Amino acid sequence: MRRSLFRALPLALLLSFGLGAVALAQTQTVILPVEAHAKADQQAAIMYARELIAAGDIDRAIKGLEDFVASHPSAADAARFLGDLYYRQGRFDRAEAIYRGLIARDPHDKESHNRLGVVYAAQNHVDEAIAEFESALPGTDSIKDLVFLHRRKGDLSQYESQMIRRANDNPTDADAQEELGEIFGTLHQPNAAIRYFQRALDTQPKSIAALNGAAMAYLDLQQHATAMQYLGTCLALDPFNYACVDNLGVAYIEAGL
Repeated sequence: MRRSLFRALPLALLLSFGLGAVALAQTQTVILPVEAHAKADQQAAIMYARELIAAGDIDRAIKGLEDFVASHPSAADAARFLGDLYYRQGRFDRAEAIYRGLIARDPHDKESHNRLGVVYAAQNHVDEAIAEFESALPGTDSIKDLVFLHRRKGDLSQYESQMIRRANDNPTDADAQEELGEIFGTLHQPNAAIRYFQRALDTQPKSIAALNGAAMAYLDLQQHATAMQYLGTCLALDPFNYACVDNLGVAYIEAGL
């Protein structure tokens, strides 16, 4: 009888431990807030649309996103991607409506301002495009578009002079320095670009845009080792930054490494 008792005891202990572990696991269950569920649903919708596009079915991708956005009015990323698909198809009126709707909800939505600028530029609405690209700064890659549009408009020299005055009048404004560096970089004036990117880094040493911009300018000068140093710093701060990863690859190729 005693032997049976001792045999049963470990089983009882295991059962009690197992029940305790289940209870502990239940108390430690992570419950996602509504916002997190909404974000996950949105990313799933975008991923599914991308898979359909990769399979050559963009119409079905658009229809699915239209349905999702209609039932999820706060899904800004999905709506913005839907606008991108409309633009890709040349349905500029629908793309414009999407972006304008997003901006109406959030006037500081720089990505939507940038995309709306692209829509206007594609239709040669130069002044409207310039206004949207200006609203997209800082934080987007709108400078190249602004240089192109001011060149098309015929007032590039005035725009350049205005940005030089702004940067020189505000030497500690990192955004002003970085944007002027981008202008010179776009105009293939790498030495001037480096000067202003460095000014931006003097104020904001961790500016990814300035680090990447300076690296690009050094690549223009064929100074690959220096470019790699800037890109290495960039990737130490943001290991998955696409622009820095891509440009580092370019630097290695151009250097023959």
